Amino acid sequence: MSRLASWLGLGRPPAAEPPAGRPAMPQVVRQAGPLVKTGPQAPQPIRSKPAKQPAKKRAQPPAEPQTHPAFVKRAKAARRATWARFGRWALALGIPAVIVVLLVASPVAAVRQGDIKIEGLGGAVKADEVAEVLQASVGVPLIRLNTNHLAAQLEALPAVKQATVSKSWPTGLTVKLVPRVAAAAVKDGDQYVLLDVDAVQLERVDQPPEGLPLVTVPLEEGSGRTLRSVLGVVVSLPPELAAQLTQVGATTQDGVELVFGDVTVVWGDNSEAGLKAAAVELLLKDGAKWIDVTAPAHPVTK
Repeated sequence: MSRLASWLGLGRPPAAEPPAGRPAMPQVVRQAGPLVKTGPQAPQPIRSKPAKQPAKKRAQPPAEPQTHPAFVKRAKAARRATWARFGRWALALGIPAVIVVLLVASPVAAVRQGDIKIEGLGGAVKADEVAEVLQASVGVPLIRLNTNHLAAQLEALPAVKQATVSKSWPTGLTVKLVPRVAAAAVKDGDQYVLLDVDAVQLERVDQPPEGLPLVTVPLEEGSGRTLRSVLGVVVSLPPELAAQLTQVGATTQDGVELVFGDVTVVWGDNSEAGLKAAAVELLLKDGAKWIDVTAPAHPVTK
């Protein structure tokens, strides 16, 4: 009847029987509450909830050790000493650096025109020519100035025989000049050229200075050796004899002739100048009008 009622839809269908050899499936019984499984079930493993781990505490920084006040004071003193040493080193290095900058690049130590002192001006040495050479050094830091180069420029002036330039700190120069001295004059056209002992032409004048002997050797190419020989004889004369000299000439460097007033002296070359001068002085006192001292031990007179 139950099967017939189930087939006619009037009742609950009978539960299907499981095939032979297969275990019966658990039946689900619907109730007003949640589904409940019935029948044989496989044992379920019991899962225990994991134990709750205690929260990790945040690591706290170690407490600073308490420092004895004496050690704190000593540390501060050490720091102060370090900074003091640093300051002394900075000062020791900084002051020379400032000095170098002031000396090399600053106008504070530059040459000033009013601080240049010049000795040896006069005669053939012209002040304007010397000033023109020194003008290039004005405004140049004294430490950078090449005094040897400046002295060489001054010695290039015809009238300067020797020049010495020294620095006068902080902004000055001391210039010492040794001028060339005119030893004779040579007539050249309408003027006279003043020559020193090295036959350097110092200047041109309309009239030679009084007491300066006149050289008759012409100023022309190839006469340099003869001129120097003549001038060497002039400067070798004793002052008293040189004051009486009026004219000197030569045809060659070994044939120098001197004129003392109206007396002609055949001098020869430059050798034995002292013996020749002594013989001439003695013979001039005797009233000789022509003297030959080319062999001073045996002079000849007329």
